[in-house]
Amino acid sequence: MNRVDGTFRVYRVFSAVPHLNLVDVAADRLYTVYESGYPDDRQRVVDDLSTGDLLDATVEGDPDAPDDPWRLVDPEPEPEESVSVDFATGVDYPPVARETWARAREAAGDDPVEPAGRTLGADGAAGEVWVQPRDAFPDGAFTRRAATGLVPLEPLFRGLPRADAPASELLVVDADEPGTSRHTEPYGVLMFFTAAGRDLADEYRERLDLPRGADSRPDFDPY
Repeated sequence: MNRVDGTFRVYRVFSAVPHLNLVDVAADRLYTVYESGYPDDRQRVVDDLSTGDLLDATVEGDPDAPDDPWRLVDPEPEPEESVSVDFATGVDYPPVARETWARAREAAGDDPVEPAGRTLGADGAAGEVWVQPRDAFPDGAFTRRAATGLVPLEPLFRGLPRADAPASELLVVDADEPGTSRHTEPYGVLMFFTAAGRDLADEYRERLDLPRGADSRPDFDPY
């Protein structure tokens, strides 16, 4: 049995599967851990975890049994460095996302194969929007998990270079519903907002019908 101490980002919390995906942010390694079966005090912490949360913890498991989840030990959430993550599916893309894709396509001369981003807000301090091509993923999926994909999530969570500030929230936007066999758009959208961009984030939340505090997680995990 191995024990690994580190700082972990929560990248999957949803009811369909009784496990959590944690990524060791220093080692960039994914751990799947049990979501239940802990002592009461630890279980309360686990029950309160959401996608985007950061925590200091120890994980315990057998690296020679890759199909067996690990167990979470001594989790200590870090709310100041956590990011609120919400999902909008089956929606129209905001104009700023369409413009970002159009610019990237014009620069590439065709559908781009790399993600492209731009700032949000008049001075760029509100955040950044990124468009991610689907063609890079099996079956045309936008992203398989929030931990995967071409857009480097963890570095952007830690600090949006154009805004010179960390992200405080992320809106994951997909024109199609999870599990669709055909896609309306050849890209997906990630909208990062800083604390200074909260008002702008609220405007986009209203457009996308993503009220704060609502559970926007899909019924299964396509991201």
